[in-house]
Amino acid sequence: MPKTYVVSDTHFDRRMCPLNNGDIDFKFSFHYRNPDYVEDVIADWKSRVNPEDTVIHVGDVMGGRFTKEWAQKIKALPGYKILVRGNHDQAKREKWLEAFDEVHDKYYIHGEVFYCHYPTDPIPYGCKYNIHGHLHEHPRDLNHSILRSYKHFYSFERNYGFVLSEWNWGLVEDAELLQKAFANI
Repeated sequence: MPKTYVVSDTHFDRRMCPLNNGDIDFKFSFHYRNPDYVEDVIADWKSRVNPEDTVIHVGDVMGGRFTKEWAQKIKALPGYKILVRGNHDQAKREKWLEAFDEVHDKYYIHGEVFYCHYPTDPIPYGCKYNIHGHLHEHPRDLNHSILRSYKHFYSFERNYGFVLSEWNWGLVEDAELLQKAFANI
């Protein structure tokens, strides 16, 4: 039976920047403290996803600019690939179609789930839940600074941000993600 996987904020073209003293320069690392995260995400993708499976990427495929090299690498990964563009995915839609089977500019709806890059209230779209990217850590509470722009509607019962490190730098099956994020499902 085909499966659906979710991933976000891969920033494939970014790397950890080691300094001369061996420390890591996190200025361009997007706070990912795993220097091999790109290789880990790709290895996990190849080991888990079958050609008949679907992968929903909820944005920020790259950290910088679109490259043909990465488009080819993504295209070669198994599965039917859906992209919901994030704030770093600024290349034209046609470019992203070189890597993905479907490209959505703002959101993608699958069942009761509203997939997008930014935290969004799913209710106006007829959905119960919002799976989003953009946040590179989970907020602790509604006073957490990372929610500053989203406080007016953010709800721990309806919104869940996908965080790569929380899933061991890999994809997660949507049913498992929904169960963890919204335990009442």
